[in-house]
Amino acid sequence: MGRYSIRINAQWRICFIWTDEGPAEVEIVDYH
Repeated sequence: MGRYSIRINAQWRICFIWTDEGPAEVEIVDYH
């Protein structure tokens, strides 16, 4: 499974993996 990220703003992203049940291992990351 791949890891996905959605940018919140220039600094923060929500990162997660997608499983059959939906998102898992969700974390908010300081991407700076």
